[in-house]
Amino acid sequence: MGLQQQYIIDETLRGLCKKMMALPLMPRDKILDGLDEIREAANVLPGLPMIRLFKYFDNKWMSNIDLWNVFGFDSRTHNVCEGEGIEWVDLILPEKKTSSVNLK
Repeated sequence: MGLQQQYIIDETLRGLCKKMMALPLMPRDKILDGLDEIREAANVLPGLPMIRLFKYFDNKWMSNIDLWNVFGFDSRTHNVCEGEGIEWVDLILPEKKTSSVNLK
């Protein structure tokens, strides 16, 4: 997207990018309003640097919000299978017991 340098030096752009990264944590019914707020703020940035990012995000991610929205998930990891996978390792390879590791 070509935003790396501007992300480093422009606090406003960096804040807007962080807000975009937080969208998956919002309730599903608030995501569109949140994204609209980010767009409005980005539209006053000189040179409109986030236009390509918004086009990418719209084309690749907005068609299936449920795919990436994690609001209300009860898992503390980004991989909801992680904890269960560790339990399977304990069953299959008891000599490599991992249950003493607290992953939750």
